[in-house]
Amino acid sequence: MKLHILSRPASSHSDLLSAVRFSPDAVFTASKGSPGHEMLRRLMDAGAPVYALKEDLESRGLRAGLLLEGVRTVDYEGFVELVEKHEVVPWL
Repeated sequence: MKLHILSRPASSHSDLLSAVRFSPDAVFTASKGSPGHEMLRRLMDAGAPVYALKEDLESRGLRAGLLLEGVRTVDYEGFVELVEKHEVVPWL
């Protein structure tokens, strides 16, 4: 499995087609009502796990209740574990 890391918000089909992980401002895509949240929902419905970095959520004021159901949060240690386990595909 590949680990796709987004560093900005995704708002289009092409931004999200293969993306399954988030970092920095991309965590906004994981919030309810964001541009791109419907495509993200489709990815999760198809079985793609989606993670958001807890520290990025907190620093942007995004609480768990604002996230799409099914988005998993990880801390830095959990993020490092994901990077160690998967081939990384960065999205700049």
